Amino acid sequence: MSIERNMMRIRLLGAGFVLLLLLLHLPGSLVLAADDLDADALAARLKAFVPRAPGVVVEEEWTRPDVSCTPIQARGVFHADSAKVVRRPRVELEINFPFGSAELTASAVDQLRVLADALEKPAIGADRFVLVGHTDGVGSDSANRALSEARARAVERHLVEAHGIDRSRLRSRGCGESALKDRDDPNSPVNRRVEVVNAGP
Repeated sequence: MSIERNMMRIRLLGAGFVLLLLLLHLPGSLVLAADDLDADALAARLKAFVPRAPGVVVEEEWTRPDVSCTPIQARGVFHADSAKVVRRPRVELEINFPFGSAELTASAVDQLRVLADALEKPAIGADRFVLVGHTDGVGSDSANRALSEARARAVERHLVEAHGIDRSRLRSRGCGESALKDRDDPNSPVNRRVEVVNAGP
């Protein structure tokens, strides 16, 4: 019997370790195109979690634009090397804009309708969200940051004015080209995106 109990303890410890690894290594982001959007799935992915493991740090982004705009590879600057860091739940949306413009296209409006539906789901209906605009590497740093800020504000404004999302739940910021998704190809269109980050209640 003692051998069986020991084996059971080992299995339980192994399962707990796997769960902890999943919490600490959740995908940082997933780029979703218009055809991939589903309000229920989007809300489930954006649902905030609170890890219970000791020594785990959850990144704060509501008041920390420096965190949002720092590439994941460089984020150790915010924490001790020994800290286990969990990023806030987030998705990346391929919001379409005309080249060099912050005007929403028809497909972008369709995407934001689904996003608005997701933000009203009970699972995340009380949470706040940071809308983070990113550009590719075409153009100057200053122009790209201004453009990304304008696009994030356009998304925020549309969610508030067209869908009645409480403005106090939203905060927009632009990172320009400072946090490229494809660092090997700065001009790749995958770098042009808007992150939706759950900043917690």
